[in-house]
Amino acid sequence: MNHFSYIVSFALLLCSPLFLSSVSAQAFLSQPARVPTEAQDWQTKDVRAVDIDQDDDLDIIVANEFDQNAIFLNDGNGVFSVGNQGIPASIIHDSEDIVLADFNGDSFLDIIFISEDDFENEYYWNTGSGSFVSSPNVLPFTSSNAAAAVDITNDGRPDLILGNNDQNMILVNDGFGNLLVDPNRLPLLTEKTHDIKMLDIEGDGDMDMFVANEGTNRLMINDGAGFFVDASAARLPSGLTLDTRKAVIADVNEDGFPDIFLCNVEFSLATNPQDRLFLNDGAGYFTDATERLPNKNNQTLDAVFIDLDEDGDLDLVTANVFGNPVNILLNIDNQFHPVSAAATNPLGAVEAFGIVPGDFDKDGYIDFYVANAAGKDLVLIRDASVQLVRTQELSDLATQIELFPNPMQSDFSLTWERETVNEKTVFQIFNAQGQRLQQLFPQQKTDKHYTFSLPEILPPGCYYLQIQNETQIGLKRFLKVP
Repeated sequence: MNHFSYIVSFALLLCSPLFLSSVSAQAFLSQPARVPTEAQDWQTKDVRAVDIDQDDDLDIIVANEFDQNAIFLNDGNGVFSVGNQGIPASIIHDSEDIVLADFNGDSFLDIIFISEDDFENEYYWNTGSGSFVSSPNVLPFTSSNAAAAVDITNDGRPDLILGNNDQNMILVNDGFGNLLVDPNRLPLLTEKTHDIKMLDIEGDGDMDMFVANEGTNRLMINDGAGFFVDASAARLPSGLTLDTRKAVIADVNEDGFPDIFLCNVEFSLATNPQDRLFLNDGAGYFTDATERLPNKNNQTLDAVFIDLDEDGDLDLVTANVFGNPVNILLNIDNQFHPVSAAATNPLGAVEAFGIVPGDFDKDGYIDFYVANAAGKDLVLIRDASVQLVRTQELSDLATQIELFPNPMQSDFSLTWERETVNEKTVFQIFNAQGQRLQQLFPQQKTDKHYTFSLPEILPPGCYYLQIQNETQIGLKRFLKVP
């Protein structure tokens, strides 16, 4: 009997999100000791992986919500320590995004932390080897969730775009790292922006702009001189009201043109939380290819495309919240499918505000740094001995099943719309950590009604009963009380 992975979430206080699998091996292993203890109580909202101190390994930069922002220096083996040379721990803002670029032209990456609720953006110049000083150029006081650095004016110097809770802004670089607002380069649109991504949609050599908003996303076309026109109505799929928190640019279908993946939620609007995939036709017009994704409400906040199974195409990893853990989707014939060994901690699924890939321990395999939504950030190290394999996709029968009583003490009953249970139907109990405890067999069977006895040794707590046959799978949570 083959068992297949099934991910669930729940809100009972005695339970936590989990990953269910009949195999104990995990493709990615959480190793908390690799993350500095100082980060225990930080709420990381954005993360970047970059060799900031130029020692040939990937470091981590984190933007924290109402806590200090930080640089985590890699010791070369994927173990990180705080290395905030010049970024004061005493400076605390509502940081939401990170921008890295050489703004002042000295060949070192500078850092900008973007702030929302307290309007305080931070701008630091890199003096070399990962040491920083505050830039003399004070950025505008804006309520911002996003930013991007790109050479808009075609002078070889990175400029800055701010995605605000109002009118977005373009700041032009004067050549010395001073970023000055130019109010004439963007259409006047008062919207709440959560992400900005730059891409050359039609291959004309200049960078266009995708703006991820609450409500209506925007596609801005660059006229070649760094002035942008809203072309959303003509070039994006119509009839969609979305709350998009991140846009990810990748050539998903390998045709040489950039496509757009939308990380969607339903936090504050009557929106469709289904993630979406927009494919570029090569002329900068996009069609909705969301049928290539699982039909699932993941509440996705971040995502990355990367070839995890080394078959030459781009797979997808999403960072999700509200009971939806980090999720790996394998690209098989341009369709994305869940895998049977997901990037989760064996002790429980990880919900995340952000995720970034990188070979942190320099073993030749991709790892992940996860901005944990419910605790200390995590480094997930790839176990190359575990193969990433597509899971068999079964239809969900959970809505057809009821358990009673619940909570229960010993015997319980199950009703199921399916009239008969055949020899291929399996009932199994899992604990809240995703461990399979025992297979159950019906004690009595009547029309659509089955009676079971709980194992006497099962201690009080939160559990799941998984029901699976050849075409369906369902999971029902229950409490056992003394």
